[in-house]
Amino acid sequence: MSSLLASTFVFLLVSLPTDAANSQNIAVCENEGQGKCTDEEAGYDESAMLQVSKMESKNEKSSGTLFFLKHTFRNPDVDSGVYWAAAAALDYTQWYADMHADGFHFHSFFPIDAKGPFYCVWEGAPGKTKADMKNFAKNSDGSLTRNMRNKVMLIPGAVLGGHQPVTPYYGSGFAALTQSSESHSKAAKSGSTLYVVKHTFNNPGPDSQAYWQDIAALNWNQWYIDQVADGFYNHMFLPTDAQGPFYCIWEAAPGKTKRDMKNWLKDDDTSLVKKTGTKNRVKQVEKALLYGHQPVTPYNFS
Repeated sequence: MSSLLASTFVFLLVSLPTDAANSQNIAVCENEGQGKCTDEEAGYDESAMLQVSKMESKNEKSSGTLFFLKHTFRNPDVDSGVYWAAAAALDYTQWYADMHADGFHFHSFFPIDAKGPFYCVWEGAPGKTKADMKNFAKNSDGSLTRNMRNKVMLIPGAVLGGHQPVTPYYGSGFAALTQSSESHSKAAKSGSTLYVVKHTFNNPGPDSQAYWQDIAALNWNQWYIDQVADGFYNHMFLPTDAQGPFYCIWEAAPGKTKRDMKNWLKDDDTSLVKKTGTKNRVKQVEKALLYGHQPVTPYNFS
């Protein structure tokens, strides 16, 4: 395990509250809806720790704030058609320019169904708050989700520590359209499936403490090797608080199903949430709705 990640997890371990009542919930979930960047490709041919080392170097250049958003339509049957029509007609170059003028950068799009929900990863410029992100999503002309319910979750940097789930835009000089344009050629190569997974501790205080203890002792190199051998690959870890919930983006090898993903998380010894009492809500991303956008670089399972 790298020294930066080790120090991060030790810090989290000693700073975790011993009683759930003492926990301060950073990500307040409001307006819960109803209804249904890309990094360089790391094949792990030489070492599964390549991804971890990239995460650390990216984190050193990050000065923005990450948010994970869940978007749901108020009237899915009607509103979803309006959304897709607007998305099809969008000038994406101008869209990026407009969002950057407002102090935000879009990273990844994870649609579960044409009628929602959608999950997105956004980054705010230095100083941007959760309230700013909510206001942008609801009111800005640069937002495609003004007529949707937008649940905004802050991804605290203190919990992420050395892990950086996306290539930072702010402070990195990252080109605005790199993620979108590079992804088009890669989308057709992948026959795998993507999943958005929400992990919630049954007993947040003691269960989260046990989780971070396991993390502190983890052999990360072996963890990546073992998960890939089982046909799964973790792309993003998006914790909303040290006591959860955590969101993760997983990829499964061709032929794997949603049930395979669920069973692996629940029963496999490689799963970090097997022992610590979590509810694992697994939602499959509808890749046909990505239309060339690849929200993560597909892992090469071959």
